[in-house]
Amino acid sequence: MARPPRADTVRGPDGLVRQSRTEHRLNGLVHGVLSSPQGADLMAYLKSITVLRTHPPGTVTTEELLMHEGARWLVGIIDERIRLGAEQAGHIAQPEDSNG
Repeated sequence: MARPPRADTVRGPDGLVRQSRTEHRLNGLVHGVLSSPQGADLMAYLKSITVLRTHPPGTVTTEELLMHEGARWLVGIIDERIRLGAEQAGHIAQPEDSNG
């Protein structure tokens, strides 16, 4: 029987469950490393070769398409960790709760 998740755990952008403090540290680390102008240039490059790249039908094999989708997924995780790290650092405002 599976144990229920611990109260101090969260699911990260990569889909894995970790302790909240570990997720917070990872988000801060990625934000700290990639929020500089050079980091932004690197992310723009990575997006240009993954997220923004298209593959018209018949131009890549199934295996190549799967590899490209995995790269897009990874860049998406990195991008989300940059955003979460900025939120944690107070660099961007979090949306207001509409239920309040």
